[in-house]
Amino acid sequence: MVDVIAIGMAVWVLSGIFMWWQMRVVQLAGAVVLGASAVWATGLALLMYGVFKY
Repeated sequence: MVDVIAIGMAVWVLSGIFMWWQMRVVQLAGAVVLGASAVWATGLALLMYGVFKY
């Protein structure tokens, strides 16, 4: 069941990125948000690694 949910979420993400890419008006704003999210997630992962040291 977990595999089905993971596949469904991956398809949802990919379809969302595909739809975003086709909307020319919001491409720049979406790219900025995507970049900021990647930086935030990386920083959070490094912080958690520093705290838990796994």
